[in-house]
Amino acid sequence: MEVVGNHGNPFLNMIPSLLDISIKYTNKTLLSYLIDKYPDKIQKELESTATTILFRFQKSEDIMFHLLQNKRIEITRKFILGTISKNYYDLFIHCYNNYKNEVKNNNQDYIIKCVEVNSINILNFLFDNGSNINPSIFSQVLFKKKKNDKYFIENIIK
Repeated sequence: MEVVGNHGNPFLNMIPSLLDISIKYTNKTLLSYLIDKYPDKIQKELESTATTILFRFQKSEDIMFHLLQNKRIEITRKFILGTISKNYYDLFIHCYNNYKNEVKNNNQDYIIKCVEVNSINILNFLFDNGSNINPSIFSQVLFKKKKNDKYFIENIIK
């Protein structure tokens, strides 16, 4: 079997457009193929669309882990907030432990997001690891929600 190279292939410059199409139409198969076969061609686009991919695709935790492990995307606070919104506990823990944060336990925005989306496990992890929030801000965020989950409230009371 002869291996044919990509040299001279006029369609290679269309690879970033295929990435946009895979995101627009939430085609996980195409996205995975592009990430696997053409990572260098879509590197710049991946960095700018990582959070969009996280939010648009259902069950995108595996793709995000792959991109992080292969250093194709950077961890940002916005990305970590996205993992909370999607309730991806394992991905959140990985990002939290590997994010270069200058101020330890400066996680008030994470706690607020946990309250907004009822993310009990991540909230417990944050509190267990020394994160804190001003009680009045916490109360304000909690009472601002029109409906609070029963289990979430019970967890806070414990």
